Amino acid sequence: MWVVLGLLLVVQGFQVELTRQLVQVQPGSRKAQKVAFVGNLTFGDQLFSVVFDTGSGHLLLPSASCRSDTCTRHRRYSRKVSSTMVDINSDGTRVLDPAGERDQLTVRFGTGTATGILIRDQLCLETCKPLDAVVAIEMSEYPFAQFDFDGVLGLGLPALSQGPGFNFLGKWAPEAFRMNLGDQPKIDFGMEAVEGITIWQQVQQPELGHWLVPVLGVRVAGVLQSFCAEGCSALVDSGTSALGLPRALGSGLLPSLRAPGCRGPAIEIELPGQVLRLGAREYSRLDREDCDPAVMLYKSLGPLGDKVLILGEPVLRKYDAVFDPIHLRLALADRAAAGVVAV
Repeated sequence: MWVVLGLLLVVQGFQVELTRQLVQVQPGSRKAQKVAFVGNLTFGDQLFSVVFDTGSGHLLLPSASCRSDTCTRHRRYSRKVSSTMVDINSDGTRVLDPAGERDQLTVRFGTGTATGILIRDQLCLETCKPLDAVVAIEMSEYPFAQFDFDGVLGLGLPALSQGPGFNFLGKWAPEAFRMNLGDQPKIDFGMEAVEGITIWQQVQQPELGHWLVPVLGVRVAGVLQSFCAEGCSALVDSGTSALGLPRALGSGLLPSLRAPGCRGPAIEIELPGQVLRLGAREYSRLDREDCDPAVMLYKSLGPLGDKVLILGEPVLRKYDAVFDPIHLRLALADRAAAGVVAV
């Protein structure tokens, strides 16, 4: 038996407090909700609220030159306010004629897109360092018009970014970090020495840029599902509000997960050396006395393939996630149990 103790030692780090934003995708329906975990940062001497998203790779903020309804409902980045802004090309070199044609980058999310020009400015959390960013001149209505946050700070691996200067983990904060999306959500940065973690999951295919870990099997109500008989993977994504299941796995499970009175079966996801367990109240959103599963289905995740689960907010609400980009590994620890018991 393996045991991971709950002690995590943060060395010369800093903490970012997060707030939980809940939005009704369908007005008046508690069953159509999305969740975002948002913190504050300063970029170019301007304050913004952003989602700290392990599933993307750029700092994205709306530009003051974007005048659509989607952009104007948020705080927008203004070059006139900053004394340290530099216009850059997609390769990070300086733009010689900012008034001429500019490189643009379109950032795609699972539910929307944003297109912007590229700049370099000072990003300030505990301290200030330069970071390349995308300032959007166009933003899709969904999801940006639905939420109150201003932008997104990607915490993905370098391959998700346009170049090294855009990658927050490589350029700005290369050390490990711990994400807690429980009752008091926060992120602790600077965890070079993480004491007590003995089970690490090695990142698969880091050249794709995602925090992708191996899955050995999935059990529902104790029954092993055949879908992962030859192996699956899981994407650990703080920007996803749901537990994501491939349609070939999840479509037959949804009726039982919707059992009245929150009596749905437990879902167990087996990783090397440990099992993640979610009860009905943990993978659902409460709707009066019943549970509505926070589960989304999809056919495929593009280059990641069709056998990839998404460990979004329902998992990260229960388990602390410790991300180590230097050694390309992560750990998941059940904070309520003060540790993780492995199989």
